[in-house]
Amino acid sequence: MLEEALRDPNKHPAEVATAMLSFIRSDLVNGGSSSEERFYQLFLPLCTRVFGEMMQDNKSGYKHQTDGWLSAEQRWKTPSLGSTMQPQLSYGPPRSVKRSPLSTIDQDPVVQLLGPVPRSSSRVGNKENENYPAISLVDTISEGMATRQTGYFGFPFFALPQPMQQQFFAVLERLLIGITPNPHMPLSMGHPADPVAQQIIVSNNSMRLFGSLLRVPPDQQQKIVAYQQKKLKARDQSQPLQLSPGLASPHSVGAMSPSAGAGARTPQKDDAPSIYLSMLEYYCFLFLRYPLAAPQMNRQVQTQAQIGPYHMRGMVTRNSPPYGEQVYCSLFQRYMRYFLPQTRAPTVSPGFSTEQAKSEFFLRSIIAFWFESHGSLLTTNKATQVILERSQRTGIHQTPSMDLNMAYDLTAGKFEQIPKLSQKCLRSLVVHLITDPTIRLSVFDQGSIARGWCVSQPMTVVQESFYNYVRTTFRHASIHHSGSVFYTALNAWLIWIEPWNVNVPKGQNASARITGTFGRTSAQKSSSPLMCPTAERKSVYTNDWKPYLAANLFLYTVPLAIFLRRARELDFSQRELARSRTLVKRVFRVFTPDVISALNELTGYTNLPNPTVHALGQMVANHQQNLGEYAPTKSGDLLLSTCQADMQSLLEEIHMQHLKTVQNLGALDKFEAFLQGLLGQGVVSGDEIAIQSLVERAKVIVGLPIDYEVTSSDSSKAGTAASATGGGVSKSTALRDAQGYLTAEGRKQLIAGNLKLSPSDVHFVGDRMRARRTSHEIPILVPVTIAISDWLNNKLGRDKADGFRINLRFFADYRNLLFISFMFFGLRVAMSIFA
Repeated sequence: MLEEALRDPNKHPAEVATAMLSFIRSDLVNGGSSSEERFYQLFLPLCTRVFGEMMQDNKSGYKHQTDGWLSAEQRWKTPSLGSTMQPQLSYGPPRSVKRSPLSTIDQDPVVQLLGPVPRSSSRVGNKENENYPAISLVDTISEGMATRQTGYFGFPFFALPQPMQQQFFAVLERLLIGITPNPHMPLSMGHPADPVAQQIIVSNNSMRLFGSLLRVPPDQQQKIVAYQQKKLKARDQSQPLQLSPGLASPHSVGAMSPSAGAGARTPQKDDAPSIYLSMLEYYCFLFLRYPLAAPQMNRQVQTQAQIGPYHMRGMVTRNSPPYGEQVYCSLFQRYMRYFLPQTRAPTVSPGFSTEQAKSEFFLRSIIAFWFESHGSLLTTNKATQVILERSQRTGIHQTPSMDLNMAYDLTAGKFEQIPKLSQKCLRSLVVHLITDPTIRLSVFDQGSIARGWCVSQPMTVVQESFYNYVRTTFRHASIHHSGSVFYTALNAWLIWIEPWNVNVPKGQNASARITGTFGRTSAQKSSSPLMCPTAERKSVYTNDWKPYLAANLFLYTVPLAIFLRRARELDFSQRELARSRTLVKRVFRVFTPDVISALNELTGYTNLPNPTVHALGQMVANHQQNLGEYAPTKSGDLLLSTCQADMQSLLEEIHMQHLKTVQNLGALDKFEAFLQGLLGQGVVSGDEIAIQSLVERAKVIVGLPIDYEVTSSDSSKAGTAASATGGGVSKSTALRDAQGYLTAEGRKQLIAGNLKLSPSDVHFVGDRMRARRTSHEIPILVPVTIAISDWLNNKLGRDKADGFRINLRFFADYRNLLFISFMFFGLRVAMSIFA
């Protein structure tokens, strides 16, 4: 039976999925209420098979076990005709398939079962499938049964991420006390406020997701309300929680859960409450939560590649992600096309219509699970207050300027790295949003300026969360590891700020494209391929895209300011110079002179008393409103020219590392560099040309003087330093004592940001003969040369680590050995010639 197959983790996934798919397309469509009741009974076992058994305790973090289909490391095969399950689980038209490898992941029965069917191949107008409608699980629970569903499924509340739990309780309080949403109210539930709860700020996304989109609102989730009441009473809170009169438990109307049929009951001491969700809500929560609770898997699996016209196997092996992860990514892309079709006209309103409630629920659930659950930021006003209080505690009377240079300090808060699987899906989400033809067509449409907005509604909803995600990741994530989430966020950010890289079909005028886009049904595909330019590729930006810059102004300037501060941490040594320099060039290439001119013009609107009188000023004001309390303060100078100090520090770091590379060159390397320099290439000439190219672009971005030249600050050895902002520290002021330590005045200037310290000021401390082995030294020769040097110094009475000593460690440098060998053989050749 199908029920037994779903409860057996050893059954073949493709066979079970094929049988379940046949049941949905045949019995469920034509079977009436009895088939619907059976479908309700099969839903939870199916979810368990797909995602794996969920461990029901806090210690395990409610993680999934490895018995789910999405945990599979290897690819399964299609079901065979002679399978033992096939005669018992055959529904619908007969199939004549063999147990053979799947040619594409779209033909996998699991993907066909869980992924929505493309509308172009649906049952509408499809004569071949008139008696065999092409529907899937998601089609059924979102369209077929969503309107008449009366039962709900209990989802473990503590399985939600901790931030989501806090947001849910915050929304619950606002609904119970019956007030308008105020994100700064203390969370007291009718009792004296909890100090920890007072720090929680209710996000607009949570208010909309929990307060308006759930089929069972928080104030009607009786088990959670009772649990919170008991929890607060345990804290000696005397005032009882006031429940709505006549409140009925959703569990009493056919709720489906492991304890179904037991009715409502008071939670015991260790009883974990459940949040009751509709079938679609339950599945979406499970799906989007899976990357956060997936079991540990081998992320790189060796698989056999199919090559040649006959798909000969066993010839080539390659590393690929686990197959379950590939299935998950494929399903997520299908869900995006299903719930977020690229057919919506631009609107600044973040609220969807009633007909689009499922789309809004899916999108806001992504934000709740993947954006808001992995970081919490202070609002701009709160972060500004923290900075001012810190300045007062350190004795600095100068008020910090709230300009763009403070973007790094304003991004204060908690940060947790997003799982790898979520990172992949978030990039897919950004690509899906940015390739929406609505953006290009509305930008080129003059009416978009009059409307005051030019991006799609899903992009409007995601904008604030994506803005916080990018700047938080830039501020806190590791920049040294190439697999860090920093680079995932960087790639997604570059895609977001360059929509002009989306290729569009040629031969259509603007009006025809606009009519074709807004009049197209969701069945028609509208995705355009995305061009990912290299660091050397010239930008194709034109001033026609200025409305898009206005609608995303601070997504250009604020992340760039944080990137300039963090970019100094990149490794610009010879080993990593190419990778680090390419990264900087990829960012700099976006900010062409035309882009910078447009950004400066748009930033000027933020300081006007009434920017809405200008067409683009209205769009900038709507952008600020959409960012809410996380938008930069309007009282500061938000031009990129305020980031000159960070840009100069970055250029000086690159220049200083280049000088160190040149100084460490051996004789042969210098001779090779000289020959390459004649052609404009090599370590010396080629790197200098590349550095000068970066300097020229940097001058445009932050407005450096035309005659600016990069120089490393080596003049601070005498205990004085220049101001990082162009002055303010006297040259005669002693900032260091005789031992090289900072004085009290030096510490004060350093905290105030007026003192700039260069890495070139740091000198080697200790015995140079016993320094750490470098990459150009032969490991086996280092201890030998040190031992011989120590023996000679002991014999000569120079065993102390000061003064002149014999140091033979230069013989461990292979460059010196090559030079000596070259000179020796050259001398031998010369002697043989003149002998």
